[in-house]
Amino acid sequence: MVTREEHRRKGAANHVLNTLAMWGKQENAESIYLQVMENNPNALELYGKTGFEKLYQYWYSQKG
Repeated sequence: MVTREEHRRKGAANHVLNTLAMWGKQENAESIYLQVMENNPNALELYGKTGFEKLYQYWYSQKG
């Protein structure tokens, strides 16, 4: 998810997350997971404020 800079910190991303969570609940989802890069402090702050916690760490590699 990306929010244009001029629209950041106005609640749009929070609204999207809440809407998706409500939809998941209606569809009987038991959990919600996000994947975010560790070098994205804005996203980490947003997700932390909305109750998400770090559970797993991934790394990506490719053959030479």
